[in-house]
Amino acid sequence: MTEDLYKLKSFTGDNRLVESYPIDATESDVGTRNVTSSVLALFQDYPRSLLNFGAACCIILSIVGIPSNVISAIAIARYPRLKKNVTTLFIINLCIADCLFCGFTLPLAASTFLQRGWIHGEALCVLFPLIRYSNGAVSLQSVVAIAINRYILICHPKIYKRIYQRHWLVAMIALIWIFAFSLLLPPLIQVWGKLGFDPKSGTCTILEVDGKSPKTFLFIFSFVFTSIVFAYCYSRIYFVVRKNQKNVQEQKRNTFSKCYDSIEQASSSYKNSSFSPSIELPDQSEIPSLKSSLASKMDKKLSKDIKLLRMIFVIFLMFVVCYLPMTLVKVLKVEEKIPVVHVLGHIFIYLSACINPIIYVLMSKEYRQAYKNLYCCYQDPNVSSSGQT
Repeated sequence: MTEDLYKLKSFTGDNRLVESYPIDATESDVGTRNVTSSVLALFQDYPRSLLNFGAACCIILSIVGIPSNVISAIAIARYPRLKKNVTTLFIINLCIADCLFCGFTLPLAASTFLQRGWIHGEALCVLFPLIRYSNGAVSLQSVVAIAINRYILICHPKIYKRIYQRHWLVAMIALIWIFAFSLLLPPLIQVWGKLGFDPKSGTCTILEVDGKSPKTFLFIFSFVFTSIVFAYCYSRIYFVVRKNQKNVQEQKRNTFSKCYDSIEQASSSYKNSSFSPSIELPDQSEIPSLKSSLASKMDKKLSKDIKLLRMIFVIFLMFVVCYLPMTLVKVLKVEEKIPVVHVLGHIFIYLSACINPIIYVLMSKEYRQAYKNLYCCYQDPNVSSSGQT
């Protein structure tokens, strides 16, 4: 790239320079030009090996991400212990959003790295950021919906079944998608920014119009609002769980004490009576095992909810980690100074669409069993369809 021009090359194979823009041209100036018959040259000072690496990562993530998310959705939906679970619907919604991202966004991103520019026309240049950002919003909102679901289940169990009925669940899923796309409506109709090509970022994105763009607002809303919701839900859940654990321990002690006293009184009565009882009382040595069994049942459901919460928190944390490098690149404006960081920032964002199935496998025994059930046609004899949780 020359010092004073952004080169715009005709996509005819001869690399003939047909248009040029001043270096101080705004995003809107470039974005308003027709990109259908030409391609804006990008990454001119980036090593070819680095761009090839970026393209290869996009292709691999797309090849891995599409089947892994499809398989995850099918496996989770078919497994009896999960298919009636409310959170399963939000997880499947997350899989669909990630699958769409891998199937649409990643191939176009790979092409941009390989061609050093956008060659896919104006319509796709508008659709690309629309799908990319709305998918990110759907993913975040699905994770937030799960956190709220667990919060209501643990902190407000009396209203849980009224809220999470089938028709309300369908409405929640629809609202997540509608809300995600509505966030991109202002730039789509060009009332607050616009969707187009940004030569500085090397991709089709949200551009400024008259110095105004909703990108900062969307970033703050997505991450700050989401973080506040997570912090509130998890802090309330933490205190409620701690309080419940103390109550459970106290209840267990009282229950065990009453059980032990009743057995002692009954045993003494039968021993002093003149007839032999037909009921066989538990031996003293069996009482500890009875305690252990009762304690296990009382702790099982609480432990299951906590494990699910941990998994959802890790999904959210990995989402933040994947978007953090590119955020720092944009804030510090080091795209041209450190090309490697810029390319890696893109790859980390794309990685966010493929990493969730790995989290499911590593952190949830039930999800592992769901995959095993799908792959091996394995039927668990102890499977029973539980109610909504």
